[in-house]
Amino acid sequence: MRATSPLIAAVLAVSACGTPATSSVTTAPSIPASASPSASPSPVASALTPTDFVLPPFCRYVGAGRVDITIRTLTFWSIDCGAAPDLQAIEKLSPVFAQQGWALCSPPMGKAVWAKGSVQTIVSQSAAGYPTLSQLPRQTQDCPLPMAYVNSQYKFSLELPQPYRKTDRLSIADSGGTRPAAQDAFTARTPDDEITSGQGCGHTACAIWNYVAVVEVWPDEASTGAPREWYQRYSYAEGERFQELTVDGRPAVRIDGGATYPVQYIVRDGTRVFRVAYLVYPPAFAPPPVGASRDKLEQILRSFRFAP
Repeated sequence: MRATSPLIAAVLAVSACGTPATSSVTTAPSIPASASPSASPSPVASALTPTDFVLPPFCRYVGAGRVDITIRTLTFWSIDCGAAPDLQAIEKLSPVFAQQGWALCSPPMGKAVWAKGSVQTIVSQSAAGYPTLSQLPRQTQDCPLPMAYVNSQYKFSLELPQPYRKTDRLSIADSGGTRPAAQDAFTARTPDDEITSGQGCGHTACAIWNYVAVVEVWPDEASTGAPREWYQRYSYAEGERFQELTVDGRPAVRIDGGATYPVQYIVRDGTRVFRVAYLVYPPAFAPPPVGASRDKLEQILRSFRFAP
């Protein structure tokens, strides 16, 4: 059975597939002050510097950048983010990469790989010595290129990092209704995993919705007012944070810590409104699907564009 919209589920009865309940999850925490030692100097000048990545103030280079003697396209740096050995360097730098527009390619397991355009950056941790940051041209076996998704009816597009795909089970075809008229949902789960994770769902949170991105399309008659005004007509959560911005030249607002969705964008396109959002649950409730991550969800949301 196809599940109803997460927004509807927060207010109305839900279908047998299960829909997300209001989430208490907030956005990824910033680096704690304790991880920023006052003794660490600012990054030192180097003849070689990473492409399109700026080391944060709480880290420094140890020595200068070097080119690998066997792989001439590989450049690497030793970095100090507060300890040596440092087994939390990936955790400390993950939000920095996300803020600078890098997409996480593989789950961190002592090494994490991010991609941005034609470049990939690797952070490696070790039980001995400083962590290393290295760069080389993008390797598709490490960082597959995202798949382009286009909705030809509502004229929008997204980039879907592997293994994300559109899921018909959680999507809503154009119903002609008003709350919302349609919804595309995107998951990292396989079809078989969707069946398993959707079993036994009732009127509360359901694992099938964990780490899912959605695009809701709201029809003309429901879409008046500025994006923030429109949102506040339907939803409210104590402590939610607003950031006014534009998305592909259209007025928009980003809401962090809102009701149902920890992160969502409300975008106005003429008389129509789009909600682009994702949902995550605490690990104790449901672990992330294989290949899913907040970085990839953020990448999906940031890639939202209007198609010609």
